[in-house]
Amino acid sequence: MKIILILKYTSLCLATIFIIFVTWFTWIGGTAYGYASYLEAKWIKDHPKTKGDLEKYLNLYSLHQIDPKTSMWGWHYELQPGERMMQYRILWNKNCPLDVVYDESDKIIHIYTSYE
Repeated sequence: MKIILILKYTSLCLATIFIIFVTWFTWIGGTAYGYASYLEAKWIKDHPKTKGDLEKYLNLYSLHQIDPKTSMWGWHYELQPGERMMQYRILWNKNCPLDVVYDESDKIIHIYTSYE
């Protein structure tokens, strides 16, 4: 009887610790980072050339046009006429954006991943 009670409380403590860990990991952006890395492993093999090629891999991303100065890794890039920098965020999470420079025909010029 004592052993069953000890096992019951031990499993309850372990479950509580697991829930706390998952909550903390999600709060610090770890799940977004893991998801971004997972998707990058998929799209990088395909060597996307256009916006459409890349976006078929970007599930759960939001899209915003940004100034390169606000990019974590592409801040030094100077846009040429007809180019724009777009930022993809996983579930609107700002911790691991994907910044992409496109030309006027949506051809990819450069990709900056902040979670490298």
